[in-house]
Amino acid sequence: MGHPTGGQGNQFTTAQTFDQAYEFIRSKPNFNSTTGKPIIARVGKSKDGRTRTIVFQGENSVHGSVCSECWGYRSNCSGTHIGQCTEALDIHMSRKR
Repeated sequence: MGHPTGGQGNQFTTAQTFDQAYEFIRSKPNFNSTTGKPIIARVGKSKDGRTRTIVFQGENSVHGSVCSECWGYRSNCSGTHIGQCTEALDIHMSRKR
């Protein structure tokens, strides 16, 4: 199952929209996850080539990606746990605006 089928697991309230986050990371991609690990966020596309995503790159691996349909969920459309990155990016954006 790929994007954009909707998020999974618990939801959390975000202060920023997916569109705001997508634009924000173009100039400020570096932040720390909620577990304190450095993350670099970059814009991407899902396998369909049309759906915009934010890809979360850790020091050694990609942690996952988020689209507008799974923004605000702990797990993305594919079931990958991304809450530690999505929530941290949302908090980081709130502090930088």
